[in-house]
Amino acid sequence: MNRVFVFGLLLFAFLVSAQQRKKSTNLKSKVTKNITSKNGYTISINTENSDIKALSLKVCTGNIKTTFALDSAKTTGQKQKILLRKSNRIISFPVLLSTQTAGNNIMLFLKNGIEINGKLDSNQLQNITVDDDLNKDFINYQKENDKHKKIFLAQQILAKYPDEGVQTFFHFEMVRLQANDKVNLENAIKNTENAIKFSNKNIAIMPNSYIFLNEYFNNSDNYLDAIFKDLNCTDANFKFYLNWILKNLQYRNSSAEDTQDKYQYILKNYLNTTECKKMFASDIEKIKFQLKENEVLPLDKPLPDFKVKDTAGKIFDFNSYLATHKNITILIFYDPNCEHCIENVPKEVKIIDELESTYKVKLNKIAILYVGALSQWQQFITNSHLENWVNLTSGSDKDSIPNIIPISGTPTFFILDKNGNVIVKNLNQKLLVNEILKMKKK
Repeated sequence: MNRVFVFGLLLFAFLVSAQQRKKSTNLKSKVTKNITSKNGYTISINTENSDIKALSLKVCTGNIKTTFALDSAKTTGQKQKILLRKSNRIISFPVLLSTQTAGNNIMLFLKNGIEINGKLDSNQLQNITVDDDLNKDFINYQKENDKHKKIFLAQQILAKYPDEGVQTFFHFEMVRLQANDKVNLENAIKNTENAIKFSNKNIAIMPNSYIFLNEYFNNSDNYLDAIFKDLNCTDANFKFYLNWILKNLQYRNSSAEDTQDKYQYILKNYLNTTECKKMFASDIEKIKFQLKENEVLPLDKPLPDFKVKDTAGKIFDFNSYLATHKNITILIFYDPNCEHCIENVPKEVKIIDELESTYKVKLNKIAILYVGALSQWQQFITNSHLENWVNLTSGSDKDSIPNIIPISGTPTFFILDKNGNVIVKNLNQKLLVNEILKMKKK
């Protein structure tokens, strides 16, 4: 009897011990699963209550218009689900979820290991519902139209989610939302400087980084050092910032002296090593060209005079024309074979014509065939809606416009004030409106 009792006791102890070991193993397994995060992302969208059959993910590079494809998928199964999935490790950043219909999109925030389950009860992605808190808040933010409410929501999200990508995006948003409020804008810029590092890799794939940089550019005297101080030319973000800065130095409404100083400063301090010179040889050549061009065509100075023929074969005297037409002048230099010219000139012409109509002003509008065949000239004028502009050839030999006015590419826009001085070397719509308003006050 005692033996049976002892045996039973030992058996019970063994079973309890085994059960405890099993529980311990299960617990360890669960803990291991919890601490071993999945890489990439998984997005599952139920579309059975919509007509949407395919979705794509796009990554924005600086603004929401410049994107590249990340992922795409079509519906599968009877329940009409679309599954977007990648297993590579990712940093956190927003992506554009889109259909094939232009303008039908919504942004989602991705971070490593995220799983998003969504549902569409209509064909509009703005009406999507999702199950994770971050994207619920992100979608609500996007759907809010009132600026003050958006600021409040952005502040809530910044306080709620310490994630680096979320912090970067919404600090940029705080700057964007307060761009017209000088005091709050300065605070937003300072907060952003303190909260993020310009070396963060996700900055280059934010849809609002250009907006932030533009405000930062216009409201900071030492932006070059602030941006580049933690970077060297081999870092991923260096090229992104350099391209943006060079473009804005070329087009910014600042003094010629300031622009030249900035170009020289970049060459001396940030493109000065053998490695950098090799990596950015083409950019260095562009800078040197701009330095030379700005010596020949400085801001706040008149353009050199030129005499060329118009479409009727008559000689057009530039200085004589400006002397008798005391208006703001827009010049377009184009090449009819240039794809950017074919695409962008009609759009810019439309903007200029609309500004004339809206503000009831008369602008001097001059379009110049900078390079290209005369046989394509008239067709380009028609296609670009330049019929009511002064249309000129570039001339020939040493008196040709390219020899007098060197520019780095086409299309190039110059805006001149009513005295014929160069205000800016691009079609800066905001600046043009300001100049129109100044002229109307006089």
